[in-house]
Amino acid sequence: KELAFAHFNTSSPLFYFYSEQDEKNSTMVILTISQGGLGLPERDYYTNTDDESIETQTKYKEHIKNMFRLIGTDESKLDKIANSIYSIEKDLAEGSFTNVELRDVPANYNKMTIDQLVKLSPNFDWKLFFKEAKISKLDEINVKQIKFFENLSKMLDKVSIDDWKDYLSWNLVRSSANYLSSPFVNEKFSFFGTYLQGAQVLQPRWKRVLGVIDGQIGEIMGELYVQRYFPAQAKQKASEIVKSLLVAMGERIENLTWMSDATKEKLRAYGIAPPDKLSFENLHPFAKSDKGPLKCPFCRSENTALTSQFGSTACKALYFCNECRQPFEHFKCH
Repeated sequence: KELAFAHFNTSSPLFYFYSEQDEKNSTMVILTISQGGLGLPERDYYTNTDDESIETQTKYKEHIKNMFRLIGTDESKLDKIANSIYSIEKDLAEGSFTNVELRDVPANYNKMTIDQLVKLSPNFDWKLFFKEAKISKLDEINVKQIKFFENLSKMLDKVSIDDWKDYLSWNLVRSSANYLSSPFVNEKFSFFGTYLQGAQVLQPRWKRVLGVIDGQIGEIMGELYVQRYFPAQAKQKASEIVKSLLVAMGERIENLTWMSDATKEKLRAYGIAPPDKLSFENLHPFAKSDKGPLKCPFCRSENTALTSQFGSTACKALYFCNECRQPFEHFKCH
């Protein structure tokens, strides 16, 4: 239950789950779960043993301690907490695919039923997770990396409840840091921005705020922008340009000697009636819904930056889950 709540509202502990176009049935959308749960950028940060990697691992544990110190954790507990969190993440990393393995498309496509997933990873209550995620009808799922979820099941049996609590707390803190007070923002930037990425100056607040708005409600803002700066006359001119391009493309297709007549016929039919992409009729439903303030299920008064972020995350997660096993709409903004 806690994991489902976290995935819908705050962060993505242990793994990622999302909907995407089914790679072997492009007409449908499928729910996918894939490896994740790491605080550092990718698995090699945990598995490499060179001097630079060891330094990064040490500084990362210091960063964890600094963050827990900011939320008022007892100083005597910081070393144990940092070490247990790092140990969990390292175990997840060792069970993850390498960057080379991630490029093996067939190896990252494993469609199965929920019962098969339960058998693959029995120590995780998948049926309860999907129930809490409000996914009632789920015939099949794509499990990207089988060995990761086999390893995750083993971890659930050997890691203590207290260590899992620290790990989940860490996921909440690190995913929320950008929306908390300056000490949290500065500490996160010091490690991830300056140490890992070499950035010397934190972007001004207004730029960071615009980045969040663009990422969370960019489609709604885009609709308002078009209403103001893209009138009907502009759309008509753009449509004429697109039609001219389609005519030119059709002429080139007709002259292709290597393409079969059957393929040309399909392309010809597409070119005659292209879908209307010069509009905002294909936005996500959540972007077209309530234009009022984003609502967070546990926000009792006016929204803060953090609770608004949580509410937006929950809204998106619900939409992506509702997409599962629906026909894939090629001209919708996914």
